[in-house]
Amino acid sequence: MDLPRDLLAQADSETEMAPLVVSADKRDTELQELPSAVSVFTAGMLEDSGADRMLQISKRVPNMFVSSWGTRGISYVFMRGIGAVNNSPAVGFYVDGVDYLDSRLFDLDFLDIERVEVLRGPQGTLYGRNTMGGVVNIVTRKPDGEFRGRLEATAGSHGLAEGKAAFSGPLVQDKLFVGFTGRVMQRDGYSYNEFLSRDVDDRRDFSGSVKLRWTPADTWEFVLSADREELDDGVYPMTFRDDLMKYPHTVWMDHEGRDRRDQTGVTFSARGSTPAGDLTYVLGWRRYHDRVDNDQDFRQLPLLVAREDMDSRALTQELRLSSPDGSGPFKWLVGLYHYRQKKRHRLDMEYSALAAAMVPQAMQGTSVERYDLADDGFAAFGQASWSPSEAWELTAGLRYGRDRSRIDFRSDFHPDGNPAMSVKRLRAEYSEGMLLPKFQIAFRPSENVMAYVSATKGYRAGGFNTTNVAQEYESFRPEESWNYELGVKTTWLGGRLYANAALFLIDLKNQQVTQIDPDTTETYLKNAGRSRSTGAELELNYVSPFGLNVEAAFGVLHSEYREFREPTSGADYSGKRTVLAPAWTGSLAVQYRSPEIASFSLFGKPQALKLFARAEWQAVGPFYWDDPNTLREDTYGIVNLRLGLESDSLDVVVWAENVFNERYESVVFPFMGTTAAHPGDPRVVGVTMKMKF
Repeated sequence: MDLPRDLLAQADSETEMAPLVVSADKRDTELQELPSAVSVFTAGMLEDSGADRMLQISKRVPNMFVSSWGTRGISYVFMRGIGAVNNSPAVGFYVDGVDYLDSRLFDLDFLDIERVEVLRGPQGTLYGRNTMGGVVNIVTRKPDGEFRGRLEATAGSHGLAEGKAAFSGPLVQDKLFVGFTGRVMQRDGYSYNEFLSRDVDDRRDFSGSVKLRWTPADTWEFVLSADREELDDGVYPMTFRDDLMKYPHTVWMDHEGRDRRDQTGVTFSARGSTPAGDLTYVLGWRRYHDRVDNDQDFRQLPLLVAREDMDSRALTQELRLSSPDGSGPFKWLVGLYHYRQKKRHRLDMEYSALAAAMVPQAMQGTSVERYDLADDGFAAFGQASWSPSEAWELTAGLRYGRDRSRIDFRSDFHPDGNPAMSVKRLRAEYSEGMLLPKFQIAFRPSENVMAYVSATKGYRAGGFNTTNVAQEYESFRPEESWNYELGVKTTWLGGRLYANAALFLIDLKNQQVTQIDPDTTETYLKNAGRSRSTGAELELNYVSPFGLNVEAAFGVLHSEYREFREPTSGADYSGKRTVLAPAWTGSLAVQYRSPEIASFSLFGKPQALKLFARAEWQAVGPFYWDDPNTLREDTYGIVNLRLGLESDSLDVVVWAENVFNERYESVVFPFMGTTAAHPGDPRVVGVTMKMKF
């Protein structure tokens, strides 16, 4: 939580900062009036810090940890010790009210963002399934009656070249507005393949969007938008952990992998006032297609190549009716939600003759696993708040939903030169209902202090294992949690200092944990345990009248298994730390924007020249990559710097990320009797020029 120049410009330099309005509770509310743990980043905050991906923002959110590796579709997202490795996401991801159901869509590049809201803790009542850890709610900028334009060019190390553009304005004055965005980017790889003598993880991508906004009356608004992304990346700079320590960002593989991804989305929303209340309808459709091939043995020997093809199509819609602003001490919201998703997936594992000779009982040929998965569900929800006095607010909410999943899975083996052999066939259907309540009390003893206590239930859907596992492990049940939270939000020094804190305890049962089948060595999910996460979070922001801004976020976490016996070996992991749950996370940024240091004229327009500087430290405490707690990641921290000159129409910023080239790992896992690892990003430096009109 920090407050940048786009908010400060709205406030008098001698008084307090302008209030920050968010929509985390699906109605416009001032951040300091919202009884929930929420981190907010506006467009100005993102620009000041240079963040244009969710991975960068996550490092500034207490007790949030994201591991992104291999391809841009792989992100392990954890919040307060709850997350997902290869199961359904535990942190919801929403853009303009649309639920992005597929976890592979999490690591998107930002285009013309108005703000990003990160809600910590279960959000089941208003957001539903797969939000046990929290929700990321992204709001893009809407075009309005003012003509705006922006051009941006970046050049940097590792061959980085990037261009962005955004334009918006009226088509029909006060009635119809349009906005366009576009982005192209390319860079060389961070890792080098010594065996093939070329980079292994270069990137090429294009993305763009168009948005139409129609306001036929003062109380009604309709928005239609479409977006498209295409990328062509090198993938999986994987090596073995011992080699990674000696030769960072160096691999030896005989096969060059690629990731070719494209996705398209359409969103329609309608908002307006009716005699019954404020009405909101949001409809979203997305198609995601990803083709990946990679060297699956991570060696220079021709052993195993994996080729994967994924196609996902999803339709979501939500209808809400809420009490209008200023309706008195009683506020309410009711809604209906529906989703439908179809996935088609194929994985070919090609075993060479050499692999067959090296591995007992192995055969030369191709293992083919494919499935068609259809998910659909609905939910009805409501939440109401009553204020018996100005100091107290009581809130209760309830959501009932039902999920259904149907799968057609088939596994075959195709020996070279011989007829195919059927390995497994599964046709099944799964259905489950859930009831998600929420209870909350907020107390405001003064205008600048609010305390709250809440109890909220979280839920993650069950499903099917799409691998060759024993019959008893073909499906797994939903995961459930209760989150108990005590928080306080305070404002000091005439509104120049925000200090927000929270304590939480999360009990989780029917935990979905990753297991390894001893016969096939394939991974699968099983309901095998309980866990508990406890922790504390603190966010501070101070803005002086002299252009100095200090931002801090800190979280501590203890997340452990309370009941977990690994079924294959019988090992008892009770008391072990849960995976990807850092003992602490922290960030500190000091930013300065000077008064006018010079003036000049550009295109006949007077310009005030200002100096901008920012230093940021982001750190992660120790955590474990595996359930037995044998693979540990030690504490590491990175430093980012930005220095620039700014005017009304033109900015030039020089920047550096990971200034001291800190070495760390973005993933570690056991592999074929050893340990595979993926390096974190190295130091990157560059310069960005922005033109605004």
